[in-house]
Amino acid sequence: LYRQEYMEAAREVQKALMIAPSYADGIALKALIQNHLGNAEESIQLINRAILINPYYSWDYLYNLGWAEYTLGNYEKAVQLLQSALERNENARPARLMLTASLVALKKQDDAEWEIEQLLTQFPTMTLSKIMTDMPMANKENMNLYISRLRQAGMPE
Repeated sequence: LYRQEYMEAAREVQKALMIAPSYADGIALKALIQNHLGNAEESIQLINRAILINPYYSWDYLYNLGWAEYTLGNYEKAVQLLQSALERNENARPARLMLTASLVALKKQDDAEWEIEQLLTQFPTMTLSKIMTDMPMANKENMNLYISRLRQAGMPE
């Protein structure tokens, strides 16, 4: 996935799910891959299925839902989900980044800037170029908009 071999990653997760179809974290990983590909609706379906299987899910399930809602333009819903993810793990860097982009989309600039301050307190070497390397999205239009919003919130280059 992080080598941007999205289809290969999806195939490998599918193999695991053929062996263990009720493996909730595997389903969640498949949802993450779909988010990277820009397939928000499919990601939502997968995460909701994983939540039914594992009601004691971790922060990243909520992050995946928030990312999918962000992709669909449902920014208020994305903010709620991403804040819930951060309540479960305040150090969840991807959730804080997606929350920041969602806040910028809602024109809540002060809140977005505060999120960047929090992030840089936890991860002082975080930059836009590092984000582009660590969290690539297959859909370049989605990635460019995301990076633009983080830049607007004050994320260093």
